Amino acid sequence: MAEKVISIQDRRPLWRKAFDSAERTATPWLEELFESDDFHAALGRVTQTRRELHKLAESTSREILHRFNLPAGSDVTRILAEIGRLHTEVRQLSADLSRLRNE
Repeated sequence: MAEKVISIQDRRPLWRKAFDSAERTATPWLEELFESDDFHAALGRVTQTRRELHKLAESTSREILHRFNLPAGSDVTRILAEIGRLHTEVRQLSADLSRLRNE
C-alpha cells in the first residue's frame, strides 16, 4: 500500500484555514484602502474632529464645574504646579536658613 503524504497545510485546523483564506482575500483590498489619499484625508478629518470634540467637552465640563464653584481639572493642575513651586522655595529657604545658622 502506498502511504498517503499529508502536507503541513492539510493538517491545519479548520479555523486557521478559514483565517488564511480570509487574509488572502482581504489583504490586497486593505492595502489599497490604507494607502489611498482618500483614506488619509478621512483619517485627518476624523482626528481633527475628535480633537475639536475633546476641546468642546473639556470647556463645557469646566464651565459647568465653575458654575457650581467646583475646581476643574485645569484648576487642580495649576494648583498642584503652584504647590510644587512653593515646596521648592521652602526647601531652598530651609537650606539657606540652615547655612546661616552654621556660619
